[in-house]
Amino acid sequence: MEKTTPPQTGNQTRTAGEATALVLLAGAVFLAWSNSFGVPFLLDDFGNIVKSPSIRQLWPPWEALFPPPGSAVGGRPLFNLSFALNYAVSGLEVWSFHLFNVLVHALAAWALFGLVRRSLLLPGMVERYGRRAGVLAFFTALMWAVHPLHTDAVTYISQRAEAMMGLFFLASAWLALRGWTSPRPRGWHALSVLAFVAGVGVKEVMVALPMVMLACEWVFFHRSPVRAVRNSPVLYTGYGVGLGLLGFLVASGATRSVTPEATATPLSYLASQAQVIVHYLSTTFWPAGLAFEYAWPVIGYEEAAPYALFVAGLLGVSAWLLARRNPMGFLGAWFFLILGPTSSIMPLPFLAWDRRMYLPLAAVAALVILGGYRLGARIAARWPRARGLAVAGGGLAVAAALVLGTATWVRNLDYATEVSIWQDTVEKRPGSAIAWESLCVALEKEGRFPEAETAARKALVLKPEKKEVWISLAGALKGQGREDESLSALQKALELDPDDYLARYNLAVQYQEMGDLEKALEESRFVHENHPGFRPGSLQYALALAMTGQLDLAEDLLRELDRKSPGPEGSYTLARVLEMKGNLAEAVSLYEMTLKARPGHLEARFGLAGILARHGRIREAEAQYAELVRMVPEEVDARLGHGWALVLLGRPGEAEARFREALFLDPGSVEAARGLEALSKGTPSP
Repeated sequence: MEKTTPPQTGNQTRTAGEATALVLLAGAVFLAWSNSFGVPFLLDDFGNIVKSPSIRQLWPPWEALFPPPGSAVGGRPLFNLSFALNYAVSGLEVWSFHLFNVLVHALAAWALFGLVRRSLLLPGMVERYGRRAGVLAFFTALMWAVHPLHTDAVTYISQRAEAMMGLFFLASAWLALRGWTSPRPRGWHALSVLAFVAGVGVKEVMVALPMVMLACEWVFFHRSPVRAVRNSPVLYTGYGVGLGLLGFLVASGATRSVTPEATATPLSYLASQAQVIVHYLSTTFWPAGLAFEYAWPVIGYEEAAPYALFVAGLLGVSAWLLARRNPMGFLGAWFFLILGPTSSIMPLPFLAWDRRMYLPLAAVAALVILGGYRLGARIAARWPRARGLAVAGGGLAVAAALVLGTATWVRNLDYATEVSIWQDTVEKRPGSAIAWESLCVALEKEGRFPEAETAARKALVLKPEKKEVWISLAGALKGQGREDESLSALQKALELDPDDYLARYNLAVQYQEMGDLEKALEESRFVHENHPGFRPGSLQYALALAMTGQLDLAEDLLRELDRKSPGPEGSYTLARVLEMKGNLAEAVSLYEMTLKARPGHLEARFGLAGILARHGRIREAEAQYAELVRMVPEEVDARLGHGWALVLLGRPGEAEARFREALFLDPGSVEAARGLEALSKGTPSP
């Protein structure tokens, strides 16, 4: 008997189509960001993640949920908690941080798909778009999801706040809409409130959501704001509670205390934002010239006039359409209400960031897709032979998505290293002192000190009063062996701010390396006593105590620091002090503990290898030196240490090879020459 397949219902077909759309959206996001998982920590990441003690443990949870007031993550509990979760998974390896960002963005694309699709099935919309609601929602979400404007919010780890907030914003809006179209709205609205409160715990732009939802009710359900609130008491009461919580978090977080002062007045900021908004819109359609840091200047009213007229025209048309309950008016309200907190009259230190377009871009994507569909439908209705426009329109949308996704992938190449992203930034925005200074620091990490000095001096031309640039210049000068000039640069930083702990910390380190232990002790004591939260300063103070003979005080301080906040740097420093005191067994244990937490810690491996060699554990020492040779093949001391260990193990041929390699790297190495001479006489001794 021939088997037959039961016919699928419309609901089954729709469900299968939705599942396919979600899979394709997620796949597109992961493809576009497939080369972002190794992007290093950048700019704010160092304060928010690398140096943040509040993310080092998940229990007790309030450590991560309530970071110290005045920090860059203050007042954003779920934002900081997300970093703690990543740290628990991968420590300071970046892959899990990027995976989290990409997952959040993919989920946000799903939420946008659901929101657009459900909106197109509302009365007044279903007649025009209902038959193609799923397809139109898919292409809207796809265009939005793969756009290179989002690299700032997705690739840059610390700006996950924008993507997380966007996810909760879209989810809350979708849940509210589900409630309005359900016979039992309260459950959906309670979930919408939970999503809203979660977004409040991430970023302040969530303040725009209640106004956006009132606009939604006005356009699609013909309810005035008063009637809307009466009709959905659970939803708007919850929103009110969430706004109260937002006010509390902003006040208690005190992030303003660590935010640079704005350089614009409310009116000059508003005028300049007109130019910025035009830039946002232009990069939406032609995403060229995207910059990691814009250093956007405040412009005069006369220069701003044409931009202001254009933006005012868009705002006026949006308001007129909104008043007439036209759906295009809702898209305008979405765009301007969400941009409002950052792009209107409240002056912020930085005038432009691509991340601010994360949610507003959805309105532009919807306008393009829905407008293109309506135009095609009207042409097809007038000219029946043009019915193939639907296929052509779909092909055009796919092609546009491929172009945008490819542009995103290419843009992520700029983020590959710290040097590459800052080099790209200074090429596009040469007036950015932040970019030049950051390029200096990135070049120093790669040992490119002359280039770093050039970058620092370019930053000083732009911002001679910026103490951080003088500190960066000092590092570049020190790397070139110009210690006196480096000290002068640090002193200049202290003239600008006598209390600057980074300048004093760097002075302490440099004085110690120069052998001026008393000055090193003085500077590090100042840092420890006046900035006890700066852990490297306290560790440097303990080391200065030890090197001036105060070993017991140094040990007591380090054990107290380790009790409060254990970490590999503390273990390493305590190991050094215990080695000075002759407590070699515990020093070895602490060096090993440091290497277990951070296998790439070169100083700890050198320290461990040295103790093992001096106390007869030659095979273990040889293994450590061999690993150092592998890790830093250009390091002469690693090859010398390995050579002497091989000598003691009776392997003269291998030892000779190591000494010759060391002599090749440093032709003036006395130690390498001594090793070769000892081997030639047949009586080697380290």
